[in-house]
Amino acid sequence: MEDKERYPDRDTFSYQLSLEAPSYLPPIPLVGEKKLSWAFYLILEFTLSMLFFWKVLFFFSVYWAFIFSALIAWNFADPVADLKIDGKFFHRYLFDKVMYWLIYGRRKNTHYLSQGNLIKKIRS
Repeated sequence: MEDKERYPDRDTFSYQLSLEAPSYLPPIPLVGEKKLSWAFYLILEFTLSMLFFWKVLFFFSVYWAFIFSALIAWNFADPVADLKIDGKFFHRYLFDKVMYWLIYGRRKNTHYLSQGNLIKKIRS
């Protein structure tokens, strides 16, 4: 006996129909087999290196800063997109490290971490 017959006023969710439903999101075409993370890292590295060359190293003109930034971003975006540290992608690893430092790292002189518990050091 189906749920529709037992409960005619209630709509039920069909997992089989949801798995067989067509996907309306087309794949994102990028250059060759490049990933979306490659494009993200390309833009991020270009922006950061452009700011570094143009603002910090003020003796670079905008044109040279653009050229060097484009070369750096193009050469380093692919290795960083495929980089895995401790089984995590680079952006996830960096986020976890920053969160760890914000929660536990600033208190390393007064606390220590033991099996996931933050314990206060006893000073004598």
